[in-house]
Amino acid sequence: MRPPTIRILAGAVLLAAVIWAVWTSLDRPDEIAVKWGEPYEQIRKRYDSILPSLEPSLLPSPTVIARFRFDDPVYGFTTPRAVFLQMGTNETGGFDSVQLSLLVNPLPIDDAIAVVTRMQDQLRHQGWRPFKYKDWRPIEDTSELRRLLHECHYPMSVWNAANEFQVTIDVGCRSIPQQSGEQRYAVTLELGRPFWKDVD
Repeated sequence: MRPPTIRILAGAVLLAAVIWAVWTSLDRPDEIAVKWGEPYEQIRKRYDSILPSLEPSLLPSPTVIARFRFDDPVYGFTTPRAVFLQMGTNETGGFDSVQLSLLVNPLPIDDAIAVVTRMQDQLRHQGWRPFKYKDWRPIEDTSELRRLLHECHYPMSVWNAANEFQVTIDVGCRSIPQQSGEQRYAVTLELGRPFWKDVD
């Protein structure tokens, strides 16, 4: 017979797992809109706390899949349905970065490039400026790009909104274990303060 303490602990872990499973199965919003500097806890409350807490937890964070809308009067943009990988805050707890997977599931090369193209077109339309540095220019559908992707290089484009914000978009290959030799591609977008420096 198990000691009472172990049985209680096992029961608590099971209960927590059940609660977490029910919680993560609740309806999720189609879109999460965020203003720069907005208190993170305020954002969580607005979306019924589906976003992970900043406090450490023994439970895994629920997977959040939704469109991300950067609510800015000048440089705002909206992504397709994306997986929220990470959100960051400044020293006062205000939103100041996000990392997203723009593809819920890795896609074939044509589809992945199409997602990148639409996202870059939107940024350009909203006044974002692409880097001039040759390795971080806009990602374009060329034979060279496809060669790099097939060889599992990670092309990246960098975009600045004046000196206020910076977006990076990169494409990476993902192997499919069930299909030997079959490649799929993931697209990651990061928004934050300017970090990379362009050439003059």
